[in-house]
Amino acid sequence: GSLDMLDPVPDGEGDLARPGIVIGSELADRFLLQTGDPLLLISPLGGPATPLGPAPRLEKFRVAGVFRSNFFQFDDSFVYTTIPAAQHFMRLGDVASGVEVRSSDPYRSRLIGNRVLEGLDAPFSVRDWKEFYPGLFRALKMERVMMFVLLSFIMVVAGFIIVATLIMMIMEKARDISILKTMGCEDQGILRVFA
Repeated sequence: GSLDMLDPVPDGEGDLARPGIVIGSELADRFLLQTGDPLLLISPLGGPATPLGPAPRLEKFRVAGVFRSNFFQFDDSFVYTTIPAAQHFMRLGDVASGVEVRSSDPYRSRLIGNRVLEGLDAPFSVRDWKEFYPGLFRALKMERVMMFVLLSFIMVVAGFIIVATLIMMIMEKARDISILKTMGCEDQGILRVFA
């Protein structure tokens, strides 16, 4: 697809008159969508009032492109469109509900977020990528713990094998040790021989 196709075609008819949307490759595969297909987005909030409460809000879009970020969570849950189309769908007016910032050093994201927060007023909040994807960090922490446990078991087993081998060797050499001792060899000398 193309980002140039996000804006609706002014003289277009049918799907071309609708705003475009770029969806993740996993979403496209799940719903069998290709560039140019119509797409109906549903939001549970903000629809017309009914006797049973607010109805869901519906808006038709056209698939302008499919992106692949090679990060499953992005490809499975993100869609992109123009700011006016998103504001119209969310009924926000000329307002943005969030701004995403990418820094050159991802490990300083918390520090950069705190600096941004200092320049903003009270109703704003900052969330860095570590808070946004806690499952990834839980998995990494679990992997680190499991690697430590597995390596500890390997070290313990290796230690037991070395000790058992030395004990067996000494038990096999018990006759040789006794001959050396009867010949007058001191304990330190025997220890040096085995060392």
